Formats: sequence, structure tokens, C-alpha cells
Amino acid sequence: MAAAALVGTGAAAGPAHAQDAGEIAGTVWVDKDQDRQPGEHEARRAGVTVTALQRATGERRTTRTDERGDFRFTGLPLGAYQVEADRTGYAALADRTWDVELTSGSPRAGQAWFPQQGGTLGGQVSVDADDDGARDATPERVAVTVHLWGRDLTGAEVRASTTTSDYGWYHFDALATGAYQVRAEVPQGYGLARPNAGAGSSGAHTDFDLLGAEATSLPVRFAETGSRYAAVDIGLVRGGGVAPEPVLVNAASGWCADQELPGGAVTTGVAAGDCHGGDNQRWRARWVEPDVAEFVDARTGFCLDQEFPGGRRTSGVGAYRCHGGANQRWRVSHDEQGGEPFTAVNLATGECLDQEYPTGTPTTGVGAYRCHGGANQSWVAR
Repeated sequence: MAAAALVGTGAAAGPAHAQDAGEIAGTVWVDKDQDRQPGEHEARRAGVTVTALQRATGERRTTRTDERGDFRFTGLPLGAYQVEADRTGYAALADRTWDVELTSGSPRAGQAWFPQQGGTLGGQVSVDADDDGARDATPERVAVTVHLWGRDLTGAEVRASTTTSDYGWYHFDALATGAYQVRAEVPQGYGLARPNAGAGSSGAHTDFDLLGAEATSLPVRFAETGSRYAAVDIGLVRGGGVAPEPVLVNAASGWCADQELPGGAVTTGVAAGDCHGGDNQRWRARWVEPDVAEFVDARTGFCLDQEFPGGRRTSGVGAYRCHGGANQRWRVSHDEQGGEPFTAVNLATGECLDQEYPTGTPTTGVGAYRCHGGANQSWVAR
């Protein structure tokens, strides 16, 4: 049976006579404006598998889109076909299949268009002139290079870079389902503005989202369904200097996660206490995946650790020398659209970092327990 041919290869297959053979062509693209028309600046999806099913015989033919997102089947026996483009990681904006009848009088089908919707991660870069942690009404713009790092649902790593526009905006489009984060190159003479100052209020969408010396965001996840846009805003202050690492504030109590240093002596204990901004309450997220981090105490260099004494799992959480084990790695789940809190799920156990509330009253205990979505398992980095 004849095989499909890619656009531009010069290959042909199937019967030589036009009246005996048909052709189906089309395009797969990310329809950012959702107008069902492939726009000049909309991303075309290269390498997408397209399948043509001949209804009478059940035979399937496959090809892949070229660098322009175009595909073409040639040498097709006349008859009815169902055409489908793979949409793994993307939402379909029209019917998932396209039906066509190839006849001797009309052997060439019209264009089979497959508009799809990817994720967009973007935001605004501005100077926080009054240093209040919120975007100014008429902010000053600064040109900044922004880097994207992610991994889609197939496990493929995604990296990209861009520079802000004259109006201070940046964006990364056509992102597949997966987890992503951004990092900014802070210009000389500037420092990073205070992060997440509006967490838990209407100000959550006017504050800034990058953290620590590496000027990196918390991860953003695009799911198969739901919102396909996430805003990560970048704030700068004049004067330069390296931003301190963030404190981790419990969303229920407002207390900070703290490596305990009674009398200045280093211990392995981790508790929740009044926030004072000391280095033992500051934690650097050392990212090993776009959504997996080791939390390293800024004072001691120890890693946040779900304790496994003798290999035995416990609910205890402490701070120990970093060894790269799964019990020192935490998957960070964060919904930028829903506010600033995040949850940290231990990679070894699947349990959540938790300020202990055994009778509904806050205690200083910090442990790892079955995830239940309560506020005492949510944390804000600021």
C-alpha cells in the first residue's frame, strides 16, 4: 500500500494517475489569539504526528509536520478519511478530527487545520521606586534578559531566553503541559525587589515573584485543562546588591520555618517560630528539576530533610548535611493564578511539609504528613 510523503521531500507514493489518487494537506499550530486562523506570528508545531484513517479499510497512514507545522499525504486511494493530529500536552481548540471525502472529481481536500492551545508564561519587569514590594502606578521600565527552564509531560527539557520589550513585558508562548520557572539576569546597579509582598490579598497580582540570589521564580504548572496563562512579574530596586534568600512563612500561622540555634549552637531541629529574618530562617531553593528543590539553610548550609533514622520513615523534619537523597528533595506545587502559597511534597514519601496543629492550635512543630490541602501545609516564600 502507498506511503504518505512529507512536504518538500519530493517523494511520491501510490497510483500515478490523478483521478485514482487523492491528497490531504494541513497545518498544526498554536492558536494564541484563538481565531482558528494560523497567524503570521503564531508558533507552528513541528514534528507532530498526523494520522489519516481510511474508513473503508481501517488502514492508517502517518506523517509528521515540517518546521512550518505543515503536513501532506499524497497518493491516497479515493474514499472517506478521518484525519487527526496528536495534541499531547496541548488543548484542542477545534474538533480533534477532520473528516474528508476524496473523489475523482475532487481528489484534493481543502486545508485541514488543527489549532491548538499552549501555555503562555509572561509578566512585566519594572522598578519598585518606593520599595514597597508592589508594582508602581507608572513604573520605570528596564531591559532585562529572562530565561525559561521547564520540563513537559513527556519528560523533555525546555529552555528558552528572551529580552523584555520597550514596555517592560516578556513572554514565552506555546508551552506544553508541564512545569516551568523563570530566572532573570538582574542588571548592574539594580537589586531584586521584595517578593510576594501581596500574598494572601488582592495585591497578589501586583507584587513580584522572583526569589533569592539566583532571581528565580517558583514553578508554574500548566495542566491538561484549566488556565493556560501564568503571570510572573519581576521587580527591581536601585542600588544593586545580592537579594537575601527568602523566609518560608506558614500560611496558617504566619510563623517562619527555622533551623534551631539555641544559644547560637547548631542543631538539626527545624521548628516554626516568630519571623525575625535571621539567616537560620532563610532557605535557598536549590533546583534540581524545574519543580523539585532542596531547601538549604542560609546559616548552616544544611538541607531540609524528612528524617529516616536507620532507613525508617518518620514524620520528623530536620536539617542535615546535604546528600542528594530523595528525602531531602521536595516537589514544589504552586498556582500563580490562585495566589502565592506553595506546598512542598517530599520526594521519598509523598508527604507534605506541615506546621503541626494537633488539636487545631498551632505548635512550633514542623513535620511531614499526608497531604490534605490545609493552610498549615501551605507556605509563602518572601
